[in-house]
Amino acid sequence: MFVVIFVDDHSRVILEDTWDDGDNDYINANFIKDFNGQRMYIAAQGPKNNTLTDFWRMIWQENVRFIVMLTNIVENGKNKCTQYWPTKDKPLEVGPCKMHLLKENVYAFHTFRKFTVQSTTSSAKRTITHFHYTAWPDHGTPEELGLVQFHKAVTRSYHPGGLMLVHCSAGVGRTGTFIGLDSLLKQGRETERINVFEFVKQMREDRMTMVQTPDQYIFLHKVLLFGFQDKDTIIHESDIPTKLTELLQDSAPLNQTALYKEYKFLQTAKPVFEVDDKEDGMKPENKDKNSNMNVIPVSKYRPYLTSYVKGRTDYINAVCVPSFSNLSANILTQAPLQDTNVDLWTLCVDHDVKAIVILSDANEEIDWIPKKGCSCICAPYNLTSGETGSSISGVTQDKLLIQTDSTKQDVDVFHIPFENDNAMLKGVELLLEKGKVNEYTSVVISKDGAGPAGVFCVLHNALQQLRMDGEVDLLTTVRLIHTRRPEVITKMEEYRRCYELLLLSVSEDGIYANM
Repeated sequence: MFVVIFVDDHSRVILEDTWDDGDNDYINANFIKDFNGQRMYIAAQGPKNNTLTDFWRMIWQENVRFIVMLTNIVENGKNKCTQYWPTKDKPLEVGPCKMHLLKENVYAFHTFRKFTVQSTTSSAKRTITHFHYTAWPDHGTPEELGLVQFHKAVTRSYHPGGLMLVHCSAGVGRTGTFIGLDSLLKQGRETERINVFEFVKQMREDRMTMVQTPDQYIFLHKVLLFGFQDKDTIIHESDIPTKLTELLQDSAPLNQTALYKEYKFLQTAKPVFEVDDKEDGMKPENKDKNSNMNVIPVSKYRPYLTSYVKGRTDYINAVCVPSFSNLSANILTQAPLQDTNVDLWTLCVDHDVKAIVILSDANEEIDWIPKKGCSCICAPYNLTSGETGSSISGVTQDKLLIQTDSTKQDVDVFHIPFENDNAMLKGVELLLEKGKVNEYTSVVISKDGAGPAGVFCVLHNALQQLRMDGEVDLLTTVRLIHTRRPEVITKMEEYRRCYELLLLSVSEDGIYANM
């Protein structure tokens, strides 16, 4: 359904400069006031091919230096917005504006860009910061914590004084929700009071149907709660040795230490899912495929098995978990049971898995993968291990070929003794190096798909954040994984170990020194 948004005349952006003879003063965009009644935002429809020039006329005229984009170019096969920014290999020209990309960083929930815009009719040159949220479903609402972290990144980069241009496709639903989040968080932190209803009403006086659906209105309340709960636990790289040592060596009574307070917050803040949320894993045909009935995947986050295998369903006890840079980088799953081996191989083939990380006790025998240079059949799959495995810092590396009559999948296998700190760090390093090349999906396996698998993924994501941004936020890293699998990091010693491994990774003789 195509939604027509009419622009309120008193608040609309009027285009004064003309670039072509046929230009008029209209664009589907309005100035929006913040909670103080000051014009702080422009809420706009995403540009289409026939409005691209108008969009850039507005940006240039209003001296916009900061853009928040809340839609993807294509969603569910439908064009939502025309690409209006340059790429690395392709500068862009629109009217008298020439654009060149300076920087682009891709994260799990958003992409950050910085590009220059120069006018060919003058010597003026500007730099634009572009935050593009890529994880908002077309019909629905995103994960609250993911949007809060995106907003946090936006806030840290935004310099007050200029207008913030916010757009989605129609420029009202997601756009109104984000502006509501931004302004109401500021109001709450300044005044300790907010009124969501009144602010949405105020926005609609400037642009009709801002916060378009009941679900978005409910979501705005939820995401504000997450926003007010957010803690400033970011640690810059240079401060890590000092701050982590203080945190880990705190001699105060346990329940008074900062580390314990973080852990308790994590346990109280993590989501509680109902039985209905996990109904797939509780079905009679799937129940016996779970090794621990207390660790059942939330249905909306589980990877579906799509290949037909006689006698099998689309279920495996597994959850898709984001890395710092990729929304579907890791799949946490349990060690296969005697009759679920085939589901693991189907998972690897269906989801183009590049690596299997096996976390186990040092002397535990892994009998569901063929030994070096050997083959076995797990119908319909033929499994062949490589001839030349290697071992480094306690991590055993192998290759596995998974074949059927019509498919062939090469997978790296990393066997890591979980209690070995150096092996854990080296395993993360090897995986991060592999992931630099391309989209790299890994299956991380522990006995029940929690415990050690959770610690490994937390460490992986934290060190990836350190590499990309020069800072780390362990508490938020755990929270983002809790969103998908709340059964990980449930013990104080697990949370403490995450910090210990992080400190070891940046110590003078630690693994990170050579990464």
